[in-house]
Amino acid sequence: MSPSATSGAPVPTRRRGSALEAAIFEAVLDQLASVGYARLTMDGVAAAAHTGKAALYRRWPSKEDLVLATVRHVLPTPDAIVLTGDLRLDLLAVLGCVQRTVNSTHGSVLQMAAVDSGADCQSLIGDLVMGPCERRILEVLEAGAAHGEVRPAAVSPLVAEIGPAMVLRRSMVDGSPVPDPYLVSVVDDVLLALCRVGR
Repeated sequence: MSPSATSGAPVPTRRRGSALEAAIFEAVLDQLASVGYARLTMDGVAAAAHTGKAALYRRWPSKEDLVLATVRHVLPTPDAIVLTGDLRLDLLAVLGCVQRTVNSTHGSVLQMAAVDSGADCQSLIGDLVMGPCERRILEVLEAGAAHGEVRPAAVSPLVAEIGPAMVLRRSMVDGSPVPDPYLVSVVDDVLLALCRVGR
């Protein structure tokens, strides 16, 4: 019997499927944070994920595809938000999706990747978070108008853009997590003040 078989040391198991992909995505985020998008390589990601480079190329043909897949993996899904019919609570819930995007431990990494990798990553964040959040806010405003809470003139794509744009701007300008009180202020002092009947 070989020494390794009697040493009691754990035998490493080969990760597959979703477990391997999760490790790869985490390695991409770690590499983005440590070396940046320009210096990120498939070799570096493979080493950080403790896997072979072939495992990456079987799934993603290029670094750009891998980074975009990672962004998709970590972004929240606004379409999964269950609306309650309460105007204020629903606005807070939808804007909270934007807040989680910029406040996550990977928020600054995603912003850096978006800047370094160009339009593809920026448009992906817009397509997966900003655009859907704006559509969900419009949905909330339409429901509020149907219940007589929201002025019909306030039900517009332009108004729906205000909240997400303010949260994103706060994150980009301050470079710090967007606090809950700011989110509440955007809803109470801006959106509701602008949209509610009688205002």
